[in-house]
Amino acid sequence: MAMSYGTVYVASVAMGANYQQTLKAFSEAEAYDGSSLVVAYAPCIEHKNIDGMGHTMLHQYTVANSGYFPLFRYNPALKHMGKNPFVLDTKKLTLSVDDVISHEMRFGALKKRDAEKYTAYMKEMTEWIGARYQKYRGWAAAGEDIADGVPLTLLYGTETGTAEALSYRVA
Repeated sequence: MAMSYGTVYVASVAMGANYQQTLKAFSEAEAYDGSSLVVAYAPCIEHKNIDGMGHTMLHQYTVANSGYFPLFRYNPALKHMGKNPFVLDTKKLTLSVDDVISHEMRFGALKKRDAEKYTAYMKEMTEWIGARYQKYRGWAAAGEDIADGVPLTLLYGTETGTAEALSYRVA
């Protein structure tokens, strides 16, 4: 949501997933002349990671590379240089969402209690994560200005000029 303003530096980081990206994001956020928002994935004891809190760096790698918590940076200052302000740092999803969920016991309780509901939720979440990642890839590839919203192509045909006049009101 903060990216939609077009004037806020926004980054999604996870130090265990990509240390260099985390440092770069904090450096860019500090240098940005305006508001900055850096969201960092930080697992806690309540995630109930079966590997324990000693493996949080590996867990961060898993969440980033599954798309559960993708890494990106949105720097509005790049627009003034004619560059794409959105950089997707999670270039490719190499792990599945199940790799994340299966290591967090907080999700296991639902699986034990209602396996059918768990399966349905997992399917829905996997689809949502995939759709979000594809949207981010589109932003990164096309240089789409997020602040302008979703692009709209309006096609019309007119003989009397009424459709043309209406199209200007819609656009």
